[in-house]
Amino acid sequence: MRSAHQMEAPGASLGRLRSWRRPVPIVGAGLFAFTIFIRAEPGFDEWIAILDVYQYYIGVYILIAAGALVMIFSFLGCCSALMEHSSALYLLK
Repeated sequence: MRSAHQMEAPGASLGRLRSWRRPVPIVGAGLFAFTIFIRAEPGFDEWIAILDVYQYYIGVYILIAAGALVMIFSFLGCCSALMEHSSALYLLK
């Protein structure tokens, strides 16, 4: 039997389930920065020219857009949590 110190708070299990959302803004910013670096790196352009795989840039552009969307939605979620706007939080859930 658990003692009073070992019992969990009522929302503790829910908090653990949602803990995966905490690194999402960092992952979005990292993805965005990495894809911008790949697109802007002149040495990478040389490899693309040597291998003749220019279709690769389509995937890079898709990842740039995905990273930007993750950052935007993460920013909106943080702002709505800061302002305690419950309907915006429900929308971004």
